[in-house]
Amino acid sequence: MISFLLEGGGPLIPLAAQLVYLGQPFLSGGNASRHLQALAELLEDREETLSFATFLREDKVQ
Repeated sequence: MISFLLEGGGPLIPLAAQLVYLGQPFLSGGNASRHLQALAELLEDREETLSFATFLREDKVQ
């Protein structure tokens, strides 16, 4: 399901990254800030997003 959204999200994925950046001050607590930063960076890079989606699909098959 997540891999489908990552691959099919198209131009909405970078927008989601910006929403994560905007939400960081409200959602961060302890390690959450670093995790949110990593998520936003992943969503900004289309190649990395597709690579992660492929990883999720392959992991599900095995």
